Amino acid sequence: MVTKKRRWRTLYRSDLSIGNTKLGRLTARATTPEVTVASLSVPEVRTRTCTRRVCALGFCRNVPYPCLQRRTLTHRIVVYVRYPDDLSGAFVPEIRRCQDVAARAMENAARALLPVLVTEPSTGLGGVLAAGATAFTNCLASGLRGQVQLVVGYRRSASDWRAASKRKRQ
Repeated sequence: MVTKKRRWRTLYRSDLSIGNTKLGRLTARATTPEVTVASLSVPEVRTRTCTRRVCALGFCRNVPYPCLQRRTLTHRIVVYVRYPDDLSGAFVPEIRRCQDVAARAMENAARALLPVLVTEPSTGLGGVLAAGATAFTNCLASGLRGQVQLVVGYRRSASDWRAASKRKRQ
């Protein structure tokens, strides 16, 4: 599947503070690979006017007709961690482990809060984000808490529009 359009929105960033001192933006660009917490693929269908060249009795003409097109839209909630470039390589496996712990906690919370996510998405999503942030903070060593940032984001991608295939009747 070829993904054409991408959309990114940050849903949550962990608080960057040590004590009462805010750190502001991280100066580092190092990140862990994205982990997908939840994914939903939705098929979309549309009709367009297509044309077909028809020739009869020596005359040719383009004839319009309705045609059906489809594509798949994928919604994903992803988690990754940002950390300073100069952080010792010994801490990176711990950061990735804590990222996985946060992703699992968010996935479990999403399953438990599924009815709330369907009826009131903003309330349910807040609970899912809180579960991930708490699990991530509890997993990290206290010396790393002010140096790393948990980022939860929403990604949307869509495949190209294609002609909908006709099903063969049996």
